[in-house]
Amino acid sequence: MDIKNIGQIIANLRKEKGVKQEELASYLNVSAQAVSKWENGGTPDIEHIPAIADYFGVTTDEIFGRGKVSGSGLAQAITATIQSEKYENQVEKSFEICSMAEAGLFAQIGPLMYEESDSNHEVYSKMLTDYGFTDMCIGNKIRYFLSVPEIKDKNTALLDNIDYQSLFEELSKKDVFDSLIYILKRKDQRKQFTNKLISRELNLPPERASEILCVLRKYSLLYANTLEIDDGDETVYTVDTSGAIAFVSMLIFSRNMIERPCNYYYYNGARTTALL
Repeated sequence: MDIKNIGQIIANLRKEKGVKQEELASYLNVSAQAVSKWENGGTPDIEHIPAIADYFGVTTDEIFGRGKVSGSGLAQAITATIQSEKYENQVEKSFEICSMAEAGLFAQIGPLMYEESDSNHEVYSKMLTDYGFTDMCIGNKIRYFLSVPEIKDKNTALLDNIDYQSLFEELSKKDVFDSLIYILKRKDQRKQFTNKLISRELNLPPERASEILCVLRKYSLLYANTLEIDDGDETVYTVDTSGAIAFVSMLIFSRNMIERPCNYYYYNGARTTALL
């Protein structure tokens, strides 16, 4: 499928129906200039495709120019939609597409977005079946989407030989938790630091600061390098972004355990088998 053909297909359907660009634009709540741009080689945002298909009385497959959209064709459409956005808007667009996937699981047309009346709290959507589960939050303060297809061997994947207790015990220590929060709040995550920074900022003995940094390194939250300086070697640290993302994700889901979600777009708890 050539993604550029979508605009031509829209133009042909519009002319066949005998409607003006302004009429289609009004129905979609976009500008006539946007419709003109599509028909001259541009591509509509993916959330407009179902509405365009409904307007012309055709299937979304026909909008994409084929009887059935293959996996690769859908991937191309999603990729093109994301890449058409400015770099700073691409993650936001990817979340919007994920919200369409969540809506699709409930046989709805997305995207799921928060209403202004909900702006002071989050709204959730969860799908829990024997084939996997999803967890989504839509709000002004925080947004995320998690999709987990059914894990076949949960013991091997999640439980066997993984020492969760040690991680939780270490992070439950106030000085360890506070040190990690301070490090992740620093403006320049790439800037190196030593135990002296943690000792000074959190009023800790240098020896304890070094112990804490070793713990954070153990759990892939920090990188460590040794620098040779005039009076000997010194260990410097930088944030391990992959571990930091995992920690922030853990905060998000831990928050949901502490402050139980109560506002839902959709909820399906049809699972009949154990989660673990």
